[in-house]
Amino acid sequence: MEHRLQDSNIGVTGPASVRLGGKRIENLPIAEGARAKEQLPAVYEADRQSKIEAVKARFPRASVLYLESRVKECQENIERVHKFRGDQQSKISEYTSQLAMCEYREKEIAAIPSDDPDREEKIKDLKKRFPLYDVGAMKAQITQFEEGCKRCDSVIDQEHQSIAELKEVIGRCKQRDLELKNLGE
Repeated sequence: MEHRLQDSNIGVTGPASVRLGGKRIENLPIAEGARAKEQLPAVYEADRQSKIEAVKARFPRASVLYLESRVKECQENIERVHKFRGDQQSKISEYTSQLAMCEYREKEIAAIPSDDPDREEKIKDLKKRFPLYDVGAMKAQITQFEEGCKRCDSVIDQEHQSIAELKEVIGRCKQRDLELKNLGE
């Protein structure tokens, strides 16, 4: 019974679990042991291939270089959208200052007494100094720019989320590559 426990393969995996007639290879008679040892390289290779396939099944198949290029593309998209958002912000500032000048001009015109003999000349001078813009259209444009900024923020958030997901997959792929390298793949 003790001899049998010595040759037990309970809890043993891989080539070490190989038993012929319930005996380990080293406990076989010399001729049988020699024949079994000749076949061990094939057992070891089959075990290695099995482990390689198990690693490939556990991890994503994507290439690290491809994923890193996708991260770079997302980062470039973020830069472009930041630039576009900056342009939108500068237009909002420009239009807001133009609106302020229009409001100032209208206040100045309203402040000129209607019985002033130079009223028309003063109004003409104010209109030269402060350009005439369609205030309603400018306010509508500012609203569109603000909505564009919100969309830019949304795109930037999505790109950051994509980068985070890609980096997680890159980490798993690097782990896969390391395990495959350790298995000689």
